[in-house]
Amino acid sequence: MYSAHSVRVVLLMGMVLIICGWSFAGYSVEVHPAERIQFPGVVGQDGDPKLPGDVDCNSAAHWDGEQLYMFFSTGHPFRSVGPNFPHLSRPSVRVIFNNETGWNQGGRWIEATHKAADGKLYMWYHNEPPIAGGKTAPRIGQMVSTDNGLNWHDQGLILEAPAGSNNPESVNFYFVGGNGDFCVNPDLHNEFLFFFISTYNKDVAQQGVAAARMKISDLGDPIGKVFKYHDGQCNEPGLGGRVTPIFPVKTDWHRDDVDAFWGPSIHWNTHLNTYVMLLNRAQDRNWAQEGIYVSFNSHLDNPTGWSQPTKIVDAADLEKSRWYPQVMGLDTAARETDKLAGKTARLFVAGVSKWELVFTTDAAERHEQPLPANAKGTQDPGERKILDVLGAMESNPALKLMNVDPAEGRLLRLLAESSNAQTVVEVGTSYGYSGLWFCLGLRKTGGKLITHEIDPVRYRHAGEYFKQAGVDSLVVQVQGDAHDEVENLKNPIDIVLLDADKEGNLDYLTKLLRKVRPGGLIFAHNAVSHKDAMRLYLDTVTTRPDLDTQILNLSGQGMAVTLKKR
Repeated sequence: MYSAHSVRVVLLMGMVLIICGWSFAGYSVEVHPAERIQFPGVVGQDGDPKLPGDVDCNSAAHWDGEQLYMFFSTGHPFRSVGPNFPHLSRPSVRVIFNNETGWNQGGRWIEATHKAADGKLYMWYHNEPPIAGGKTAPRIGQMVSTDNGLNWHDQGLILEAPAGSNNPESVNFYFVGGNGDFCVNPDLHNEFLFFFISTYNKDVAQQGVAAARMKISDLGDPIGKVFKYHDGQCNEPGLGGRVTPIFPVKTDWHRDDVDAFWGPSIHWNTHLNTYVMLLNRAQDRNWAQEGIYVSFNSHLDNPTGWSQPTKIVDAADLEKSRWYPQVMGLDTAARETDKLAGKTARLFVAGVSKWELVFTTDAAERHEQPLPANAKGTQDPGERKILDVLGAMESNPALKLMNVDPAEGRLLRLLAESSNAQTVVEVGTSYGYSGLWFCLGLRKTGGKLITHEIDPVRYRHAGEYFKQAGVDSLVVQVQGDAHDEVENLKNPIDIVLLDADKEGNLDYLTKLLRKVRPGGLIFAHNAVSHKDAMRLYLDTVTTRPDLDTQILNLSGQGMAVTLKKR
């Protein structure tokens, strides 16, 4: 049975020696025993509630006004509604699909939902079409609802394994191939939806937990709009495309002794300001559960950035099928769900919770905890004004993933000021956070920042932040494609910061290097977190004899600092 003491898991995401000493960036999870509670689950075939209710996949939740809606599936979904998850309606109610009549393609399980800005509710289902021999190869489809999920319109399949990728000789009890057992999460800017799927391809190299994405603007017409992550980019079609797993299997899914992570669920943790993934781990052909695992990543668009999964609950402490771990946030006022939670959340497995999770940052493990920008004392009113704006931006979680880290920002300021920079060029303004750090130095040197942003919304917001900070006179904002715009820049440039499309860094370098003065610096952000996408760039700046490059990992994201030799 589960022991009375808590289990503490400490994950250090990186440890680097910097100017001020040792810096750690880590998270911890404490697993505490709690009163047993259970989701309503589904209703039996005879119309009576099952006691206890069954759950056979991730259970998705969303808020609309003061009501929480939640879905439970065992081949067909049921819905419960209530003021919070402990008081969801019982029994749950069977939802209706528009194409149920004549449907012969197997069960459909709701695994994920997304409430769009226009009020429509979108969901994604795991589908198991029948295959000879009683097995299946799952695939993933999308539906839309205008009544919070009681009635659904099927928009079609959006994710499917490549043709010919099933293994008819598989000894796996359930699957011979396919893509399924997944979660879907929006980024913090509501630009993309990211899919994290389980893949059962006959090719072992394509088995494991994999990623894909689609633009939120494509929700109304999703067919052909989802792209799988493969070889460092989301460039393979959702229907039939290949994958590069972020967590490859250790042993083939189609062997007796399979060893594989599967069935991810992900939430954004507001206390950690990072994403948290929970995983199952199968250890035989019958999918016997080995334990529940946790992983962390601050960027959904960096599939390789997930930490090594670490066990937090052993299979011996689980009930029922022992599958499908997920959280439910406890803060009703914050509208927490399975996709959003804070410092404390309930852990559910197969719809049953006997645990409370407590998430913390490992301040005790650190030599120095980074301070907010506005925590630094200054007697300079102009500097204070900039620091106050930076501090306000740091407290906004929606901006966090679009910016450099405060430690990296201070580095930019120090080098701009100490080098007496006159011209700083930035590719990727975002919301202006890194630009404000540059301006702290440029207001002392009398220099200018020329910053490029392709997105009109971010361009506008950055201008507002520059004005609030009183540095708009130091900044030249350029809206447009920087691949074209940088051709118009004049010599000499003292410092360049590349923080836009990572695959485009080599093109930016080619066009800008001749304009950078000897002794000038070129920064490229995300050299660690997006190293695969930056592979060609990093290979170039670390091998060219006229350049000298050092990669500094101050935050887990990484900054490549390149000197153009004199």
